[in-house]
Amino acid sequence: MPPPAAPPAPPSASPSPPRLGQAAEGSYIIVRDRYTLYCYRLIPSLEMPNAQAFEVTDRQAF
Repeated sequence: MPPPAAPPAPPSASPSPPRLGQAAEGSYIIVRDRYTLYCYRLIPSLEMPNAQAFEVTDRQAF
């Protein structure tokens, strides 16, 4: 007789999904109710061949 299967893991507290918004200058995304990612503010010096870099602000910064 095979051993009983382990019970499924409890659901983890997943972070809230990003929220989309519109600013006067363009669109932005709020991540985990903390970070604002500005989709229209690229940072070319940090870009890589397979990824773009965007300006982000921490809404909980002191």
